Amino acid sequence: PRTIALIRLLVKQQCQQLEQQQQQQQAASQLADNNSSHAGGSGAGSSMQQPLLRAFLEVSSIMPTNGSLSTLNQGYSIGAWQAVLLALGFEVCSVHAKQWKKGLGLLKTDKDDSRELASRLYAGVGQCQQHIISRKKDHGRAEALLIAAWGCGWSAEQPGKHG
Repeated sequence: PRTIALIRLLVKQQCQQLEQQQQQQQAASQLADNNSSHAGGSGAGSSMQQPLLRAFLEVSSIMPTNGSLSTLNQGYSIGAWQAVLLALGFEVCSVHAKQWKKGLGLLKTDKDDSRELASRLYAGVGQCQQHIISRKKDHGRAEALLIAAWGCGWSAEQPGKHG
């Protein structure tokens, strides 16, 4: 569930960036056409870049108290997700819980704080998105949204503002 929400947000962001790039390239192409009086353009404005798809995958540290089978299963699961995301064209970034929680000011807080922050950050995205984190057991989904927010540049200093 965390990864799916994360992928949806990142794909939406990348599509918006691609649309902006296309608009800029069209404007630049029109400007070049208007300013050039000779034939044989280089065609630089016609080449499109693939959007960068980036997924943030939360990984946890290996704990000495965990059993070897648990550690093996965890490593296998993370590797499987990385393989799927890479096959789909995503750049995969591993992030530890401490990294993104520190960036969002959630270190040493409970899971309800994660749901509350996700509700505030994603208040404008519609009723459907708010519904998926409304229950206490939806803290995993809320944290997936927060990882996506952190990956997009949100921080505790800039709640509600993304980069």
